[in-house]
Amino acid sequence: MPQILLTELSKLSLEAGRLNIEMVLDKTFIELSVLHLNSAHFGLQNGFISVIENSDSLAQLDKNISLLIQSPVKSKNPLEINKTLDHSSPADSIAHPNFALNLLSSELRTSDLENIFATLHSHKIAIGDITTIRGNSKASTGLRISLFANNEQIALAQAAFSLLSSITALDIAITEHSHLEGDYRLVCFDMDSTLIKVEVIDELAKLAGVGEAVAEITESAMRGELDFGQSFKQRLSLLEGLSDTALKSVAEQLPMMDGVERLMKNLRQKGIKTAILSGGFSYFAEHLKSRFGFDSVHANTLDIRDGCLTGIAIDPIVDADYKANALKKIAENEGCSLEQVVAIGDGANDLKMLDTAGLGIAYKAKPLVRQSAQCSIAHGGLDTVLYLMGYSDTELDA
Repeated sequence: MPQILLTELSKLSLEAGRLNIEMVLDKTFIELSVLHLNSAHFGLQNGFISVIENSDSLAQLDKNISLLIQSPVKSKNPLEINKTLDHSSPADSIAHPNFALNLLSSELRTSDLENIFATLHSHKIAIGDITTIRGNSKASTGLRISLFANNEQIALAQAAFSLLSSITALDIAITEHSHLEGDYRLVCFDMDSTLIKVEVIDELAKLAGVGEAVAEITESAMRGELDFGQSFKQRLSLLEGLSDTALKSVAEQLPMMDGVERLMKNLRQKGIKTAILSGGFSYFAEHLKSRFGFDSVHANTLDIRDGCLTGIAIDPIVDADYKANALKKIAENEGCSLEQVVAIGDGANDLKMLDTAGLGIAYKAKPLVRQSAQCSIAHGGLDTVLYLMGYSDTELDA
Protein backbone atom coordinates (compact mmCIF):
# COMPACT_ATOMS: atom_id res chain seq x y z
CA MET A 1 0.00 0.00 0.00
CA PRO A 2 1.66 3.27 -1.09
CA GLN A 3 2.15 5.75 1.74
CA ILE A 4 3.22 9.38 1.77
CA LEU A 5 4.40 11.13 4.92
CA LEU A 6 2.05 14.01 5.62
CA THR A 7 3.80 17.02 7.14
CA GLU A 8 1.24 19.72 6.46
CA LEU A 9 -2.39 19.47 5.43
CA SER A 10 -3.32 22.83 4.01
CA LYS A 11 -6.47 22.69 1.94
CA LEU A 12 -9.49 20.48 1.26
CA SER A 13 -12.06 20.83 -1.49
CA LEU A 14 -14.87 18.80 -2.97
CA GLU A 15 -15.91 19.27 -6.58
CA ALA A 16 -18.22 17.02 -8.60
CA GLY A 17 -17.55 13.99 -6.43
CA ARG A 18 -13.79 14.59 -6.42
CA LEU A 19 -12.08 15.16 -3.09
CA ASN A 20 -8.90 17.22 -3.40
CA ILE A 21 -6.26 17.47 -0.72
CA GLU A 22 -3.40 19.91 -0.99
CA MET A 23 -0.45 19.38 1.30
CA VAL A 24 3.20 20.29 1.68
CA LEU A 25 5.66 17.42 1.65
CA ASP A 26 9.23 18.30 2.57
CA LYS A 27 8.79 21.80 1.12
CA THR A 28 7.33 20.35 -2.09
CA PHE A 29 3.76 21.22 -2.97
CA ILE A 30 1.64 18.19 -3.77
CA GLU A 31 -1.96 17.95 -4.89
CA LEU A 32 -3.55 14.57 -4.31
CA SER A 33 -6.89 14.09 -6.07
CA VAL A 34 -9.07 11.12 -5.24
CA LEU A 35 -11.46 10.53 -8.10
CA HIS A 36 -14.64 8.49 -7.75
CA LEU A 37 -14.49 7.90 -4.03
CA ASN A 38 -16.66 4.83 -4.35
CA SER A 39 -13.87 3.02 -6.24
CA ALA A 40 -10.73 4.50 -4.74
CA HIS A 41 -10.16 5.14 -1.06
CA PHE A 42 -7.44 6.76 0.94
CA GLY A 43 -6.54 6.70 4.58
CA LEU A 44 -5.07 9.30 6.89
CA GLN A 45 -3.54 7.97 10.08
CA ASN A 46 -0.53 8.58 12.29
CA GLY A 47 0.97 11.15 9.96
CA PHE A 48 0.64 9.11 6.79
CA ILE A 49 -1.76 9.37 3.88
CA SER A 50 -2.27 5.99 2.24
CA VAL A 51 -3.66 5.27 -1.21
CA ILE A 52 -5.77 2.15 -0.86
CA GLU A 53 -5.87 0.16 -4.08
CA ASN A 54 -5.01 -3.40 -5.18
CA SER A 55 -2.02 -2.13 -7.16
CA ASP A 56 1.41 -1.91 -5.51
CA SER A 57 2.62 0.92 -7.68
CA LEU A 58 1.60 4.56 -7.78
CA ALA A 59 2.27 4.52 -11.52
CA GLN A 60 -0.57 2.03 -11.99
CA LEU A 61 -3.13 4.17 -10.13
CA ASP A 62 -3.67 6.71 -12.93
CA LYS A 63 -7.19 5.47 -13.56
CA ASN A 64 -8.41 6.65 -10.17
CA ILE A 65 -5.57 8.63 -8.60
CA SER A 66 -3.78 11.66 -9.97
CA LEU A 67 -0.60 12.60 -8.12
CA LEU A 68 1.07 15.79 -9.33
CA ILE A 69 4.38 16.88 -7.88
CA GLN A 70 5.22 20.44 -8.81
CA SER A 71 7.90 22.96 -7.94
CA PRO A 72 7.79 24.22 -4.34
CA VAL A 73 4.98 26.77 -4.04
CA LYS A 74 2.71 28.06 -1.31
CA SER A 75 -1.00 27.31 -1.50
CA LYS A 76 -3.33 30.29 -1.68
CA ASN A 77 -4.99 31.16 1.62
CA PRO A 78 -4.43 27.71 3.08
CA LEU A 79 -6.24 26.46 6.14
CA GLU A 80 -3.33 25.27 8.24
CA ILE A 81 -4.78 22.51 10.32
CA ASN A 82 -1.33 21.75 11.69
CA LYS A 83 2.27 21.61 10.54
CA THR A 84 2.46 17.98 11.65
CA LEU A 85 0.10 15.48 13.18
CA ASP A 86 0.63 14.95 16.91
CA HIS A 87 1.83 11.39 17.43
CA SER A 88 1.12 11.63 21.17
CA SER A 89 -2.61 11.24 20.51
CA PRO A 90 -4.30 8.62 22.73
CA ALA A 91 -5.74 7.21 19.51
CA ASP A 92 -2.30 5.87 18.59
CA SER A 93 -2.85 2.94 20.96
CA ILE A 94 -6.04 1.92 19.10
CA ALA A 95 -5.23 -0.72 16.50
CA HIS A 96 -8.44 -0.54 14.46
CA PRO A 97 -11.01 2.17 13.71
CA ASN A 98 -13.64 2.11 16.46
CA PHE A 99 -15.91 4.98 15.35
CA ALA A 100 -17.24 6.29 12.05
CA LEU A 101 -18.17 9.86 11.18
CA ASN A 102 -21.08 9.90 8.74
CA LEU A 103 -21.31 13.15 6.82
CA LEU A 104 -24.39 13.78 4.66
CA SER A 105 -25.42 16.94 2.92
CA SER A 106 -27.26 18.23 -0.12
CA GLU A 107 -24.76 21.10 -0.31
CA LEU A 108 -21.29 20.25 0.92
CA ARG A 109 -18.91 23.21 0.83
CA THR A 110 -15.13 23.29 1.02
CA SER A 111 -15.35 25.28 4.26
CA ASP A 112 -17.49 22.51 5.78
CA LEU A 113 -14.83 19.91 5.06
CA GLU A 114 -12.16 22.19 6.45
CA ASN A 115 -14.13 22.67 9.68
CA ILE A 116 -14.71 18.94 10.07
CA PHE A 117 -11.08 17.98 9.59
CA ALA A 118 -9.93 20.82 11.82
CA THR A 119 -12.31 19.67 14.57
CA LEU A 120 -11.08 16.09 14.36
CA HIS A 121 -7.49 17.22 14.53
CA SER A 122 -8.08 19.62 17.43
CA HIS A 123 -9.38 16.67 19.47
CA LYS A 124 -6.46 14.48 18.38
CA ILE A 125 -8.75 12.04 16.60
CA ALA A 126 -6.88 9.96 14.01
CA ILE A 127 -8.54 9.40 10.66
CA GLY A 128 -8.72 6.13 8.76
CA ASP A 129 -10.24 5.56 5.34
CA ILE A 130 -12.79 7.89 3.72
CA THR A 131 -15.44 6.37 1.48
CA THR A 132 -18.43 7.60 -0.46
CA ILE A 133 -21.75 6.30 0.90
CA ARG A 134 -24.21 8.51 -0.99
CA GLY A 135 -24.16 10.23 -4.36
CA ASN A 136 -21.21 11.26 -6.49
CA SER A 137 -21.73 14.98 -6.90
CA LYS A 138 -21.88 18.14 -4.85
CA ALA A 139 -25.68 18.05 -5.12
CA SER A 140 -25.91 14.84 -3.10
CA THR A 141 -22.96 13.91 -0.96
CA GLY A 142 -22.36 11.33 1.71
CA LEU A 143 -18.97 10.43 3.18
CA ARG A 144 -17.98 7.98 5.89
CA ILE A 145 -14.73 8.65 7.74
CA SER A 146 -13.27 5.94 9.96
CA LEU A 147 -11.96 7.26 13.28
CA PHE A 148 -9.49 6.12 15.91
CA ALA A 149 -10.56 7.71 19.21
CA ASN A 150 -11.58 7.17 22.80
CA ASN A 151 -15.02 7.96 24.23
CA GLU A 152 -13.93 11.27 25.74
CA GLN A 153 -12.55 12.52 22.43
CA ILE A 154 -15.75 11.52 20.66
CA ALA A 155 -17.97 13.24 23.22
CA LEU A 156 -16.09 16.52 22.82
CA ALA A 157 -16.08 16.28 19.03
CA GLN A 158 -19.80 15.51 18.96
CA ALA A 159 -20.56 18.72 20.83
CA ALA A 160 -18.62 20.70 18.22
CA PHE A 161 -20.29 18.86 15.34
CA SER A 162 -23.72 19.45 16.85
CA LEU A 163 -23.07 23.18 16.75
CA LEU A 164 -21.73 22.96 13.17
CA SER A 165 -24.81 21.02 12.07
CA SER A 166 -27.13 23.63 13.59
CA ILE A 167 -25.64 26.44 11.51
CA THR A 168 -25.15 24.52 8.24
CA ALA A 169 -27.04 22.05 6.07
CA LEU A 170 -24.84 19.21 7.30
CA ASP A 171 -25.92 16.03 9.05
CA ILE A 172 -22.91 14.83 11.04
CA ALA A 173 -23.39 11.62 12.99
CA ILE A 174 -20.74 9.58 14.79
CA THR A 175 -21.55 5.89 15.17
CA GLU A 176 -19.57 3.03 16.63
CA HIS A 177 -17.58 1.25 13.94
CA SER A 178 -19.03 -2.09 15.07
CA HIS A 179 -22.41 -0.75 13.90
CA LEU A 180 -21.20 -0.83 10.29
CA GLU A 181 -21.46 -4.60 10.00
CA GLY A 182 -24.97 -4.47 8.56
CA ASP A 183 -26.37 -6.87 11.16
CA TYR A 184 -29.29 -4.79 12.44
CA ARG A 185 -32.48 -6.81 12.61
CA LEU A 186 -35.11 -4.48 14.09
CA VAL A 187 -35.95 -0.78 13.61
CA CYS A 188 -38.43 0.92 15.97
CA PHE A 189 -40.04 4.24 15.08
CA ASP A 190 -41.88 6.96 16.88
CA MET A 191 -44.73 8.15 14.66
CA ASP A 192 -45.73 11.79 15.22
CA SER A 193 -43.08 14.25 13.97
CA THR A 194 -40.89 11.28 13.02
CA LEU A 195 -42.67 9.19 10.40
CA ILE A 196 -45.13 12.00 9.75
CA LYS A 197 -44.56 15.75 9.79
CA VAL A 198 -47.35 16.56 12.26
CA GLU A 199 -48.65 15.64 15.69
CA VAL A 200 -51.96 13.87 15.03
CA ILE A 201 -53.51 15.02 18.28
CA ASP A 202 -52.89 18.63 17.20
CA GLU A 203 -54.61 17.98 13.86
CA LEU A 204 -57.64 16.48 15.62
CA ALA A 205 -57.68 19.42 18.02
CA LYS A 206 -57.93 21.86 15.13
CA LEU A 207 -61.06 20.09 13.93
CA ALA A 208 -62.43 20.17 17.47
CA GLY A 209 -61.80 23.92 17.74
CA VAL A 210 -59.18 23.61 20.48
CA GLY A 211 -56.07 23.63 18.29
CA GLU A 212 -54.03 26.29 20.05
CA ALA A 213 -54.63 24.94 23.54
CA VAL A 214 -53.67 21.38 22.62
CA ALA A 215 -50.65 22.41 20.51
CA GLU A 216 -49.21 24.39 23.41
CA ILE A 217 -49.46 21.39 25.74
CA THR A 218 -47.99 19.06 23.07
CA GLU A 219 -44.96 21.26 22.49
CA SER A 220 -44.26 21.54 26.20
CA ALA A 221 -44.56 17.76 26.64
CA MET A 222 -42.21 17.01 23.72
CA ARG A 223 -39.62 19.36 25.23
CA GLY A 224 -39.78 17.32 28.41
CA GLU A 225 -41.35 20.08 30.50
CA LEU A 226 -44.48 18.07 31.35
CA ASP A 227 -45.10 14.46 32.33
CA PHE A 228 -46.19 12.73 29.14
CA GLY A 229 -48.99 10.64 30.66
CA GLN A 230 -50.53 13.58 32.46
CA SER A 231 -50.27 15.87 29.43
CA PHE A 232 -51.72 13.16 27.17
CA LYS A 233 -54.84 12.82 29.34
CA GLN A 234 -55.19 16.59 29.50
CA ARG A 235 -55.01 16.99 25.72
CA LEU A 236 -57.26 14.03 25.01
CA SER A 237 -59.98 15.35 27.31
CA LEU A 238 -60.23 18.45 25.12
CA LEU A 239 -61.25 16.27 22.17
CA GLU A 240 -64.42 15.05 23.83
CA GLY A 241 -67.34 15.11 21.40
CA LEU A 242 -65.27 15.14 18.19
CA SER A 243 -66.93 12.99 15.49
CA ASP A 244 -65.07 9.83 14.55
CA THR A 245 -65.38 10.84 10.88
CA ALA A 246 -62.55 13.26 11.59
CA LEU A 247 -60.18 10.31 12.05
CA LYS A 248 -60.47 9.16 8.44
CA SER A 249 -60.13 12.70 7.15
CA VAL A 250 -56.89 13.27 9.07
CA ALA A 251 -55.46 9.82 8.23
CA GLU A 252 -55.91 10.32 4.49
CA GLN A 253 -54.06 13.64 4.58
CA LEU A 254 -51.12 12.75 6.81
CA PRO A 255 -47.96 14.43 5.43
CA MET A 256 -45.18 11.85 5.45
CA MET A 257 -41.59 12.65 6.27
CA ASP A 258 -39.33 12.71 3.23
CA GLY A 259 -37.59 9.39 2.67
CA VAL A 260 -40.08 7.13 4.48
CA GLU A 261 -40.98 5.13 1.39
CA ARG A 262 -37.36 4.51 0.37
CA LEU A 263 -36.37 3.63 3.93
CA MET A 264 -39.17 1.09 4.34
CA LYS A 265 -38.58 -0.41 0.90
CA ASN A 266 -34.93 -1.11 1.70
CA LEU A 267 -35.59 -2.38 5.22
CA ARG A 268 -38.16 -4.86 3.89
CA GLN A 269 -35.79 -6.04 1.15
CA LYS A 270 -33.10 -6.72 3.73
CA GLY A 271 -35.48 -8.65 5.97
CA ILE A 272 -35.25 -6.14 8.82
CA LYS A 273 -38.32 -6.06 11.08
CA THR A 274 -40.02 -2.72 11.79
CA ALA A 275 -42.29 -1.46 14.55
CA ILE A 276 -44.15 1.74 15.35
CA LEU A 277 -43.97 2.62 19.06
CA SER A 278 -46.11 5.72 19.34
CA GLY A 279 -47.54 7.91 22.06
CA GLY A 280 -50.11 8.81 19.42
CA PHE A 281 -53.11 6.79 18.34
CA SER A 282 -53.33 3.25 16.98
CA TYR A 283 -55.91 4.26 14.34
CA PHE A 284 -53.26 6.26 12.50
CA ALA A 285 -50.37 3.90 13.22
CA GLU A 286 -52.40 1.02 11.72
CA HIS A 287 -53.03 3.21 8.68
CA LEU A 288 -49.24 3.57 8.21
CA LYS A 289 -48.75 -0.13 8.85
CA SER A 290 -51.10 -0.98 5.99
CA ARG A 291 -49.55 1.60 3.68
CA PHE A 292 -45.85 0.90 4.24
CA GLY A 293 -45.70 -2.63 5.62
CA PHE A 294 -44.62 -2.14 9.24
CA ASP A 295 -44.57 -5.43 11.12
CA SER A 296 -46.12 -4.30 14.39
CA VAL A 297 -47.74 -1.34 16.12
CA HIS A 298 -47.91 -0.18 19.73
CA ALA A 299 -49.96 2.99 20.25
CA ASN A 300 -52.83 4.43 22.28
CA THR A 301 -56.43 3.42 21.63
CA LEU A 302 -59.11 6.08 21.19
CA ASP A 303 -62.31 5.55 23.17
CA ILE A 304 -65.28 6.09 20.83
CA ARG A 305 -68.94 5.91 21.79
CA ASP A 306 -71.97 6.75 19.68
CA GLY A 307 -69.69 7.93 16.89
CA CYS A 308 -67.81 10.47 19.02
CA LEU A 309 -64.56 10.58 20.99
CA THR A 310 -65.16 10.42 24.74
CA GLY A 311 -61.90 12.16 25.61
CA ILE A 312 -61.13 9.38 28.10
CA ALA A 313 -57.70 7.73 28.02
CA ILE A 314 -57.59 3.93 27.84
CA ASP A 315 -54.81 2.32 29.84
CA PRO A 316 -52.05 1.46 29.39
CA ILE A 317 -50.81 4.75 28.00
CA VAL A 318 -47.85 4.39 25.64
CA ASP A 319 -45.29 6.59 27.40
CA ALA A 320 -41.49 6.53 27.59
CA ASP A 321 -41.32 3.43 29.81
CA TYR A 322 -43.86 1.57 27.68
CA LYS A 323 -41.85 2.29 24.51
CA ALA A 324 -38.58 1.05 25.99
CA ASN A 325 -40.19 -2.11 27.36
CA ALA A 326 -42.02 -2.78 24.09
CA LEU A 327 -38.73 -2.47 22.20
CA LYS A 328 -37.12 -5.03 24.52
CA LYS A 329 -40.05 -7.43 24.16
CA ILE A 330 -40.13 -7.20 20.36
CA ALA A 331 -36.37 -7.76 20.19
CA GLU A 332 -36.71 -10.81 22.44
CA ASN A 333 -39.54 -12.21 20.33
CA GLU A 334 -37.48 -11.68 17.17
CA GLY A 335 -34.48 -13.38 18.76
CA CYS A 336 -32.16 -10.40 18.37
CA SER A 337 -30.00 -8.55 20.87
CA LEU A 338 -30.58 -4.92 21.80
CA GLU A 339 -27.34 -4.09 19.95
CA GLN A 340 -29.12 -5.19 16.78
CA VAL A 341 -31.96 -2.69 17.32
CA VAL A 342 -32.26 0.83 15.88
CA ALA A 343 -34.68 3.31 17.49
CA ILE A 344 -35.72 6.64 15.97
CA GLY A 345 -37.70 9.46 17.59
CA ASP A 346 -37.95 13.18 18.19
CA GLY A 347 -39.51 13.83 21.60
CA ALA A 348 -38.60 13.55 25.27
CA ASN A 349 -40.81 10.46 25.58
CA ASP A 350 -38.52 8.72 23.07
CA LEU A 351 -35.31 9.09 25.08
CA LYS A 352 -35.56 5.82 27.01
CA MET A 353 -36.29 3.95 23.78
CA LEU A 354 -33.32 5.59 22.05
CA ASP A 355 -31.05 4.78 24.98
CA THR A 356 -32.19 1.14 25.06
CA ALA A 357 -31.43 0.46 21.41
CA GLY A 358 -27.97 -0.35 20.08
CA LEU A 359 -28.31 2.67 17.78
CA GLY A 360 -30.55 5.51 18.97
CA ILE A 361 -31.20 8.30 16.45
CA ALA A 362 -32.81 11.64 17.26
CA TYR A 363 -34.64 12.70 14.10
CA LYS A 364 -35.35 16.43 13.63
CA ALA A 365 -35.68 16.40 17.37
CA LYS A 366 -36.15 18.79 20.25
CA PRO A 367 -32.90 20.19 21.77
CA LEU A 368 -33.09 17.96 24.86
CA VAL A 369 -33.34 14.87 22.67
CA ARG A 370 -30.54 15.92 20.29
CA GLN A 371 -28.21 16.50 23.23
CA SER A 372 -29.02 13.16 24.85
CA ALA A 373 -29.21 10.79 21.88
CA GLN A 374 -26.28 8.79 20.52
CA CYS A 375 -26.56 10.61 17.19
CA SER A 376 -29.00 12.82 15.34
CA ILE A 377 -30.30 13.76 11.90
CA ALA A 378 -31.35 17.38 11.56
CA HIS A 379 -31.66 18.02 7.82
CA GLY A 380 -31.91 14.92 5.65
CA GLY A 381 -34.85 12.67 4.87
CA LEU A 382 -35.69 9.68 7.03
CA ASP A 383 -33.85 7.40 4.60
CA THR A 384 -30.64 8.97 5.96
CA VAL A 385 -31.06 6.35 8.69
CA LEU A 386 -29.88 3.71 6.20
CA TYR A 387 -26.43 5.32 6.00
CA LEU A 388 -26.10 5.46 9.80
CA MET A 389 -26.91 1.73 9.80
CA GLY A 390 -23.77 1.21 7.74
CA TYR A 391 -25.16 0.96 4.21
CA SER A 392 -24.05 2.87 1.12
CA ASP A 393 -25.79 3.61 -2.17
CA THR A 394 -24.21 0.57 -3.79
CA GLU A 395 -26.22 -1.62 -1.40
CA LEU A 396 -29.51 0.30 -1.59
CA ASP A 397 -32.37 0.78 -4.01
CA ALA A 398 -33.17 4.33 -5.03
